[in-house]
Amino acid sequence: MNFIFDRENTLIETYGRVNEEKIMREIKELSDLEFPSTTPANNKGAEFVYNLLKKEGFEAELLRFPADGKTDYQDKRTPMAWDVSRAFAKIECSPIKFDDPVIADYKRHPFSIVKHSVLQGGVMEHVPLVTESQVWAGEDCRGALVLLGSETYPRSNVLSPLLDMGAIGYVSDMVPCAADTPDAIHWINASTDDTHHWHVQADDRDFIGFAISPRIGSKLRAAVEKGTVLLHIECDGRRYEGEMDAVTAVLPGKSEMELWLLAHLSEPMATDNATGVISAIESL
Repeated sequence: MNFIFDRENTLIETYGRVNEEKIMREIKELSDLEFPSTTPANNKGAEFVYNLLKKEGFEAELLRFPADGKTDYQDKRTPMAWDVSRAFAKIECSPIKFDDPVIADYKRHPFSIVKHSVLQGGVMEHVPLVTESQVWAGEDCRGALVLLGSETYPRSNVLSPLLDMGAIGYVSDMVPCAADTPDAIHWINASTDDTHHWHVQADDRDFIGFAISPRIGSKLRAAVEKGTVLLHIECDGRRYEGEMDAVTAVLPGKSEMELWLLAHLSEPMATDNATGVISAIESL
């Protein structure tokens, strides 16, 4: 008997021999496909899992749903499709010198750009950066990016008020356990303009968000508090009406009783939830 743990550390017992090397390889392959964090990348991950299920002898089906930000199912609504290939923020002016003026770059790390970010015209120069505390104290943030507090979770409760005041978006250095991981970048996938849904919908306003490390955030915050900070930003992100894929499969047995194993795609970490997907396949 062998044991596999899913992302919630739930024990899955499997009979027979488990090929650990194969499992780890497939987890990495799926994680790598989803790592760009775009709708096309997510769909490539679904196709990979579909082909893997077919190869393993399952009766598999690739399902397609509208990704239009309008289609309802029960109490949920599908997100807008989103794609990006270029997005970065670079310091133009700062009272503190940065050895590397590029503080966020999608090509360096896909988590640097917040999911569903868009930028009118694709390029903006001389963008003021102000801190969240300055904004709440009365600072004008029209046309600016707002550097959120280090413990502010970048959700609708902060995004919507900032958009109301004219900000174009935000920069976030919020990372859980930041003291232990000062160079980590938080994957921000659920920043919306409405508290009632998890992903960006068709009627959400445009915004752009950048995710940076706590180390860079701390220095950037000090620079803003000392003087003027201006950024050059670019983003070719686009929201559109597309399709999102899901996979279902069955392995017929001797009994009519069904045993369901569920795991989710479309999040680009090995533990969230490529491990769960591959472990579910391997355990049967």
